[in-house]
Amino acid sequence: MKSKVVTITFFLFFFVRGQAQDQVNLTDRPGTFEILSRTDYASSECGFTKTDMTANFERIKDIVAVVRQNPVLSDIKGFNGRARIHTMSMTCKRPVWYGVPARIAFEFSSFFLNKEGKVTFNTIEPPSWSLYTNDLIPGWSDIFDSKYGYFTVPLKKETIDPGIDVYDGERWILYDPERPPYWVPVTVEEA
Repeated sequence: MKSKVVTITFFLFFFVRGQAQDQVNLTDRPGTFEILSRTDYASSECGFTKTDMTANFERIKDIVAVVRQNPVLSDIKGFNGRARIHTMSMTCKRPVWYGVPARIAFEFSSFFLNKEGKVTFNTIEPPSWSLYTNDLIPGWSDIFDSKYGYFTVPLKKETIDPGIDVYDGERWILYDPERPPYWVPVTVEEA
């Protein structure tokens, strides 16, 4: 008798599992891309004007356009891409800091079927890759001479577009190319 109960239980278990939802391949589903517009990503305590923020946001959109040239983000399949602008206001209060600081998180929000069987995408902390703007010095500290505004300079500088400089392939500086240079490099002997 016990063996019949066990057999029936196994049969029902596999039958019920066999009736689960059909597997839908969502990895080939075309995705979209959006910039999650946010114009308050710097605290009012930092003193940036609306004009500063508007100009900076335009440069951020330019950076997003450059990053979107990557094949993963130019032909999106299996996820929705999103660029979320994060607050970096704590850095604007550092001495000798430059520009409106921000973090651009490129989110990869994968598709899945919800309880009702409808296709939706993950919006809660999806996998992401971040890019920091106007964050000149990783591991910055007060050991640099803030009286004269000295700080270390990365080895490689590349201007990818007027108003966008990239240092060592990871530090992005946004600026108005019509204005004087945001820093003038000097050697130790010159200082």
